[in-house]
Amino acid sequence: MGNRYRLAFVCLFLFLSVSLSAWTSKSNRKQLAGPPDEFSLHSLPLSSSVGVDTFNDVSYIFFAEDNTDEEKLKWNGTVQVDSSEAFSFAITSPFLKNLVVTLLSPQNNPVPLPKPTMDKLRLGDGASTVDLTTWLFNNSLPTGNYTILLSGRASEIKDFRAQRRRPYFLFGLIPDGLVLTWNKSPLSLYSHLLDYNLLKGKKIGLRAMFKSEASSVTNLKYDVDERELDIELPNGTTLSLTMQDDGLHDDLEANDGVYGASLIAPLSGIYVAKPVLRAKSNGVEVRRSSVHIITVVEESLELTGLAWMKKTDENLLGIYIEVQNSLNVLQNQTFRPYAELWGWTFEGESEVEIPICWLSTITHVETFQGKNTLALQLDPKWVRRVNAFGPFTLRNVYVQETNYYTPILQGQEVRVKAGIKDDLDITTLLQEIKFDGQITREMREGVRPPPHVLRVLNKNIFKPTFYTDEELQSSSTVLNDQDSHTSPRTMIKNDNNSGKLVLVHGYCSDTNPWEKSGFNWTNPAYFLNPSASITNDLFARKIMEFTSDFLSFSLIAHSQGGLASTHLHNYYFTGLEFAEGGRLIQSVGSPYKGNTLAGALALIGEVFGIGCGPNVDLSRDGAELWLRGISNQTRKDVHYFTTTYKPGSFFGSYCVLGENYLILVPNDGTAELPLTELEGGNNMGNTPGWCHTEDMTYPAQTNDESRNSNMNSMAAR
Repeated sequence: MGNRYRLAFVCLFLFLSVSLSAWTSKSNRKQLAGPPDEFSLHSLPLSSSVGVDTFNDVSYIFFAEDNTDEEKLKWNGTVQVDSSEAFSFAITSPFLKNLVVTLLSPQNNPVPLPKPTMDKLRLGDGASTVDLTTWLFNNSLPTGNYTILLSGRASEIKDFRAQRRRPYFLFGLIPDGLVLTWNKSPLSLYSHLLDYNLLKGKKIGLRAMFKSEASSVTNLKYDVDERELDIELPNGTTLSLTMQDDGLHDDLEANDGVYGASLIAPLSGIYVAKPVLRAKSNGVEVRRSSVHIITVVEESLELTGLAWMKKTDENLLGIYIEVQNSLNVLQNQTFRPYAELWGWTFEGESEVEIPICWLSTITHVETFQGKNTLALQLDPKWVRRVNAFGPFTLRNVYVQETNYYTPILQGQEVRVKAGIKDDLDITTLLQEIKFDGQITREMREGVRPPPHVLRVLNKNIFKPTFYTDEELQSSSTVLNDQDSHTSPRTMIKNDNNSGKLVLVHGYCSDTNPWEKSGFNWTNPAYFLNPSASITNDLFARKIMEFTSDFLSFSLIAHSQGGLASTHLHNYYFTGLEFAEGGRLIQSVGSPYKGNTLAGALALIGEVFGIGCGPNVDLSRDGAELWLRGISNQTRKDVHYFTTTYKPGSFFGSYCVLGENYLILVPNDGTAELPLTELEGGNNMGNTPGWCHTEDMTYPAQTNDESRNSNMNSMAAR
């Protein structure tokens, strides 16, 4: 090694000496890393690519006094029939069974209603359902503006209003129901967030435009006469903004068919936004709307532009990204930092910059040499792999909070600095490092604790990042000398709680559907966290706590349980790492890319005062932001199954007819097939004739004995 080369390595590592053995051997959090060709997998998405494409319109029902009958309350609303092929409208309301429904033509004449289809719309995977009645007109209505008249019992409506449970969004006025309209038309509304800079005190908003399946032009230009953006704030305030196409209101260019509106976010929390566009196409009015969930967070951290590197006593490197706390961050609040490490190498006689690897983890703010930092871990083999040397920089640095995966800061560059200690140790370390050309799992995930240590680490999901030796020794689980000298496989083989098959339910489920299926699972353990809407991270940590006594296990999961299981495997060491002989994670009906129904379900839950509340991780934006943290290594361990209704015409087959107008087709009544794909995972195929849950047109997908038998036999143990 030449003097210049040796000096560069010394400058890189000469100060790395801090003792952080607890970080690796006594932590259940993985220290993630990967090669530069995976950078794009982890880059934050463009919000314009994660939009909602809708062919429907949603109207609120607010009953008012009927001047002709004091025992009745009434509502009327205008709906657009813009397709001569097919039109439908659906109503959901707590008073649906006793409503008198009338449809008036553009000439104000009563229109005969077809036989209605009555469904149960589930507000999750559990028992919370609402009535949904759909009227379908196939090739029978002229285009034009129609009027829906509703009449209900005044006493029933007023009594329910008085007793209704307050919703998760505290609106001043809660709708009495929703009217959903759909036209079989190539015209849709495409809407998306302005960006993912969703911070209190910053600008948030949406863009919306008409598009056509029959045209390659995304933003079609029409004479738009209604262009509203209704936004409901976390404190119950409702704002109505006019969307503009003048090039001055976050709408791109003037008169380009793209409409925008925004506001400065006054509060942190969950916002619900509903963009509406109405225009004329070939002389016919077209109205489309959609619903978005927007999560705004506090700008709780700021980067200083510096990071510090130290050597641990396990021949690893710690990188401490210096942050400034602009707010008091809770002790157990966790973040996901991500960074791309760059260094220098020789190309001939010239020095050129070179990408080394990406780094990420879930961590909390910790103090390092008197500074607040977010800590990452680097295996020096990544540096050796590309023959790199310093000075180093971290590029494309972003930090997400782990409740909603909203970026707190993004796209920044950080300079990595070194001290002047332990230069001999570091030089020796680099000289002794051997890299045989193979990227190992330990390089990708960090040092895996042995099973008996994980049993202690995973019992308390709210414990900070690592335990001390004293805490481990004082644990109720005895860590004896025999444990530390016994191989993991021998330990697992001799343990009665090994080889478990853990079966996980989905979002807002009051029971475990795998247990209800009646299938004779081998060595099962049924996880249950009933009737809850929780983040993927909290869901995963609850699974971790449930499985803490299992030295080895694999997972079979339904719906959001698939996302939570994937999250668990990606960020945490558990007994899942010690399972062998089959598939680690198998999921059914899991919406890895989110669900376009997430916003509408939040509204429906408000109307009825039931359900588990919104789940941001299941929204389109929330799911895509979450996915950016899932590594290729994790994806390879996921085997996912999907189902849909049986093939047929659009109206001839469905799981929930009225829901087909709200979500992408085909679907299983909840999960949309185009949004179930997990790139890099193992797609086990789609099975028609099975729906997401019970009380749909076809049987519940968790009851498929053939698939259950296959998953049971192929599960790792």
